Amino acid sequence: MRTNAYLWTAGVAELALTLLGAVVALSEDWAKSHRIEVLVAFVAIGGCAMFATAKYAERSSSEVSSLLTGGNTFCYFDVIGQQFPPIIGSVRKNGEGPLYNVKMKLQAFVPAGGGGGAYFGRGRINCLIGDMPASNKPAFGDISLSSFDLKDRDSIDFDVAFEAQNGYWNQKLCLRKVDGRWVRATKVFRIDYGVKLYGQAKSKPIFEDIPADFPPANISWSSNSLLYH
Repeated sequence: MRTNAYLWTAGVAELALTLLGAVVALSEDWAKSHRIEVLVAFVAIGGCAMFATAKYAERSSSEVSSLLTGGNTFCYFDVIGQQFPPIIGSVRKNGEGPLYNVKMKLQAFVPAGGGGGAYFGRGRINCLIGDMPASNKPAFGDISLSSFDLKDRDSIDFDVAFEAQNGYWNQKLCLRKVDGRWVRATKVFRIDYGVKLYGQAKSKPIFEDIPADFPPANISWSSNSLLYH
């Protein structure tokens, strides 16, 4: 498709230059007396052709990069349905492009007794998700959460760190039990490490899903999973 557009642009430019050359040849005296106008016309036509070609090349390069690396596509962790306790999780893809060599590090936290905002870690698991094709498939694979021992919990937080061919991103997923059912809230942050690993790391929010019925809580969305990479 892009190749046809490129050829069409080049063809139009070539035809325009040919017609202009023919006009100049038929009226040499006119051309001599209007050589500046002729030169400006040649430059304008050539410039338009180069601009159009550069734009098509830029778009094509971006599309090729997206296909090769995944572009802005990302994935996130989710606990499907109403599981008591949560024992199976899954990974959902967001974006039209594929993802390659996806790795995930997942850590679970539960509130410590007595309040105060303290949390206890329930362990961590590492998962090699692999490649996720460019499709509308809602979820990829089952991830066992049994090692976290999440029985009889009303509040669970997951810190998640992802790595793929197109970069790094972190996620915070919070589960709260409301009227006997789980209500979920999540945020995803793209991580840019800059030139110095960790020294210049910056996070940018790229996705969030916080329902209106999620109970008010002091949640630190700046997940410490930044350290996992």
